[in-house]
Amino acid sequence: METTHHETHSGGHPLPWRIKQTRMGYLHDYVVAFFLLVGAIVLFVFQPITFINYVIIGLIGLAVFLILMVELHITSSTLVIDHDKVLLSHGIMSRSESSAAFQNVADFHTHQNIHERMFGYGTLTINTSGGKQPLEFHKVKHPHKVCDALLKLAHTHTMNVKGGSHDASTHKNHS
Repeated sequence: METTHHETHSGGHPLPWRIKQTRMGYLHDYVVAFFLLVGAIVLFVFQPITFINYVIIGLIGLAVFLILMVELHITSSTLVIDHDKVLLSHGIMSRSESSAAFQNVADFHTHQNIHERMFGYGTLTINTSGGKQPLEFHKVKHPHKVCDALLKLAHTHTMNVKGGSHDASTHKNHS
């Protein structure tokens, strides 16, 4: 997990945690791009120079476009976990952000289909009280570990708030 902060919680990892989607969740896109590139190379090697060159260029362009779209999607989606809230952001040109303070979180849960379980990723859902839309972050590596860490962090936050030891001045960014 990338970090920009020196405060630690739940297993000693500094906060905030910045979690990105795993590339394993896009394995099928990478496989399609690979076969497009292999097909283009095979056509280039075994076909005489004709109209097929335009098809080859199109296949290569499609493969590169597919890989770029996947990489942009991965880099533009981030789940940020801080000492008192969770922030989900998507987008590069147009940005969408949703957040939930730990005191408003009703529960966390994960979902993995068989393919996702085989490759170790899934969806993390954060349900909030008050009827707000749940925050969903797809293609999270080891979603159960992230969920467990969130539960511990939320419990710590709740105990700090109830115990009166929550002081916003102690949670400043030290980067």
